[in-house]
Amino acid sequence: LPHFPNFRLGALPGGACPLVSAVGVGEQPEGIKVYPNPASSALYVQLPGKENPYRIINLYGQTIQIGRLVEGVNTLDLQSIPAGVYFLVVGGVTEPVRVVIAH
Repeated sequence: LPHFPNFRLGALPGGACPLVSAVGVGEQPEGIKVYPNPASSALYVQLPGKENPYRIINLYGQTIQIGRLVEGVNTLDLQSIPAGVYFLVVGGVTEPVRVVIAH
């Protein structure tokens, strides 16, 4: 590798790398249902239990959308999010869910 003094290989603190390595294709946290996946204009998240915050992050770890989920089925509007691979992170749940958006 060339020498770049201001560049380091590795995960950024608070970046997406720890999240990416913690999830497998098609895995969903216990009790949470996310469908359809791939999604086009809306994603449905069924949440058991109490209200939780959520965020959708891209592969760079940037937060694309935030909000709150309530108990039951929630509808997340994806129309303003470009097609690609994202992660849905629900507060209080350690495993993110990989979501593919295909418009």
